[in-house]
Amino acid sequence: MKERNISLDAMKGFVILLVMLGHIINLNKLNDPYIYTIIEAVQMPAFIMISGYIGGFRAPVDNFLQWKNIMCKRGKSYVVPFFMWLFLKQWDNLAEGFVNTIFRLDRGLWFLMTLFILNGMLYTAQLLSKGFRNRSKLYAFFGFCMIFCVLSIILVLQLAFHSTFLTPELTLRYIPPFIIGYFVSAYKEELIRLISNRFQFVLFIISAVFFITACWKYHISSDTYFLYVMLIEIAKGLLGCYVIFYLFLKSKKNVIKEKLAWLGKYTLEIYTVHFHFATIFNQGRIDFGLYSWKGILFVIATFCAMSLISAALIYMVKQVPVMNQLMFGKATK
Repeated sequence: MKERNISLDAMKGFVILLVMLGHIINLNKLNDPYIYTIIEAVQMPAFIMISGYIGGFRAPVDNFLQWKNIMCKRGKSYVVPFFMWLFLKQWDNLAEGFVNTIFRLDRGLWFLMTLFILNGMLYTAQLLSKGFRNRSKLYAFFGFCMIFCVLSIILVLQLAFHSTFLTPELTLRYIPPFIIGYFVSAYKEELIRLISNRFQFVLFIISAVFFITACWKYHISSDTYFLYVMLIEIAKGLLGCYVIFYLFLKSKKNVIKEKLAWLGKYTLEIYTVHFHFATIFNQGRIDFGLYSWKGILFVIATFCAMSLISAALIYMVKQVPVMNQLMFGKATK
């Protein structure tokens, strides 16, 4: 495995740990104005940016057959598990559950469908901008951006007409980290020539300071203007993503990084399973905050139990190839 891949897998492993911790804090309603605000701001933007970054590794789509093949592959990885888990969670009233979830993705595993839509936009823009790539790299860049913006405008219009089909708000919110991750990967050599290591480090320090400050000091009320809220959330997410990317892409190979990279291979499985057990020890009588001995021990015990149960369930599902494909979007090797 190449170092670059280890870094990306380690990032995914680190972020899924943040997701697990965040769900324990949030779903158990523990009082925490510090750790959870940081986790909430960066967890999903980081996953989305990693996905965009990985998308920049492969050559652009050149023909419809390539587009069809890669979208079928993404459909098996994202769409199939999305609907499988929808069925498992709402089988007793499937028709109503299906309609409600399609028009409000956050009722289900929205992350999977949003990733599929973003990948669809990416590869469609690549396909339609093929003519620009025949001229120069600069033409290819602007041609791709123009077509991707047109596809994004469709989502904006959908939002403007109050259509909630496939929740365009979520896709729009995560376009910036996804497309930035893609560009950083696709134009990595050009960026390395333009941006010195010293400047990258300075930007890392500035991003870390502004990110933590924004998370702890900038609280948005529920009646704040929607677009303003979205822009603030996007900005916080991008700052946090840069901090995580810098730390993992610049760090050398070590034991911790290797362990996180191993965990990062199973992020989709962990993501779909773990939160069902985040309240396993919650009897509805939690009267303590996170920053107490009870709170700390509760989080540790819940994290351990949730991890063990999730690992056992994931292992059992993976023993049945068809279930591995349906629930986790992965073919058994």
